[in-house]
Amino acid sequence: MPEWSSSSSAPLSDKPTILCVDDDASNLVVMQMRLESRYEVLVAASDVETCDMLRTHGHRLCAVLMDVQLVGSQLDGIGLARLIRGTLEAGKVPAIADGVPTLAELPIMFVTAFGEQYDRRALLGAGASGVIAKPVDFVKLAGALARHQLRGILGTPARV
Repeated sequence: MPEWSSSSSAPLSDKPTILCVDDDASNLVVMQMRLESRYEVLVAASDVETCDMLRTHGHRLCAVLMDVQLVGSQLDGIGLARLIRGTLEAGKVPAIADGVPTLAELPIMFVTAFGEQYDRRALLGAGASGVIAKPVDFVKLAGALARHQLRGILGTPARV
């Protein structure tokens, strides 16, 4: 049964919801176009937009695709992942993050064109469930999301 939006008479999608966070509009368009047949895709281009989306839709997200670098944002992808996990140091939580829920089990996939600049273990340690290189291989992404869901169902560690 579709969930109904309180602000309109239109039902929200029955599809699982993914939040795509990237400061490059063209990347967001590509991810949205590739994912919209299977997911309701929400987009955010900054930490402010991401925090707003998490406050509003966090309870129904099935995953977050997060660019590591977010130009012009107080919190980059690593900071946002720690915020989502509830592990961001109290002194580093900006006011824009007030009311953002902790979503400890939500899959967070870092999506980056600069993978060689980051230690994969450090990204996973920041709260990521996986790391995917740009341009995104959507078959690999679908497999990673499916593995994460299966591991969650089977009760095994959720790293992908």
